[in-house]
Amino acid sequence: MPDVFALLHTYSYWILIPVSLIEGPVVAFIAGTLAAAGYFNIYLLAAIFFITDMGKDGFYYALGHFGKKTTLAHKFLDKIGVTETHFDEVRRVWERHPLRTMFFGKLAYGVATGFIVLAGAIRMKLSTFFSYGAIVVVLQYG
Repeated sequence: MPDVFALLHTYSYWILIPVSLIEGPVVAFIAGTLAAAGYFNIYLLAAIFFITDMGKDGFYYALGHFGKKTTLAHKFLDKIGVTETHFDEVRRVWERHPLRTMFFGKLAYGVATGFIVLAGAIRMKLSTFFSYGAIVVVLQYG
């Protein structure tokens, strides 16, 4: 097994980007702990995790928006139990309570991706999506 500290010293922040795309919150917790020990700059970590999380959200939003009829999109929507017959009802929930829906949707471990795909599938306004998404990301990683 390679020495983790040697890897961190050699690749530093570059190793965090692909790993955070796979499991952001767990990696952020570990990186934050290492920042307290002096291995990372906490502000640079915040920027990295913010950008990677918003990038992932943008990708999944686009998947729902442009490919809601694809097998991949349906895989995520099926995971949260939503079909196209539910879209009008779900759209009303997103429109009435966007911050609350985004907050609980993104923090629901295992189904968060489905909520993001769903936001794209119901054609949630992009500026609203990213505004509330940014708030939740700051709260989540803060």
